[in-house]
Amino acid sequence: MIICLEFSHYDVKSSNTISAKDFALSMVASADINHINKLLDRVDNLGNDPDLGVRITFEEFKSFADLRRRLEPLAMAIFNYGKVNGLLTKQDLKRAAHHVCGVDLTDRVVNIIFHVFDTNHDGNLSSEEFVRALQR
Repeated sequence: MIICLEFSHYDVKSSNTISAKDFALSMVASADINHINKLLDRVDNLGNDPDLGVRITFEEFKSFADLRRRLEPLAMAIFNYGKVNGLLTKQDLKRAAHHVCGVDLTDRVVNIIFHVFDTNHDGNLSSEEFVRALQR
């Protein structure tokens, strides 16, 4: 299973958890090359936020991977769950992932997603940017 291999790549101490930074790196690894530097800067800033100094379990990692595999229905749902202007709140993302994809995202995972992809720090995700980053 490729998910297990990718997780174990980051879990060098075999602790069954990975750092928030490693999780964020795995998210942006396949992002649009035109935005990669900006996203990597956001990943580097993870250490500056004490609330994001968390460890991610394999189950959380796998949930996000499952969400990525169901990106097409998620993208359609995002536009239904998001605000009219195409912006998603944390609750919108959790609701869409659960109801459409059957994936439960923990608050830790959602906080990291928002830290990396909420580039203007307004508490919302641009649904278009988020989906585009995950599609690659």
